[in-house]
Amino acid sequence: MELTTIKDKISTTNVTEAQKNYLVNTLENEFQDKKIEKKADALLKINKNISEEKLTLKLMEYDFLTTSNF
Repeated sequence: MELTTIKDKISTTNVTEAQKNYLVNTLENEFQDKKIEKKADALLKINKNISEEKLTLKLMEYDFLTTSNF
């Protein structure tokens, strides 16, 4: 079985490089926060669990954070 990284999976969607980086960082951090020790296990779990809906929500979050004035 070939292991795909978050970045590889996201690169198939139509997003900018900044959006890709945001998605990769936030999604990886979510799984690291759950204290998954082995990176390969984390990537495998991410690949099994990540959905188009989650990517869309993360993109909306990114847009909100980058366009809002706090």
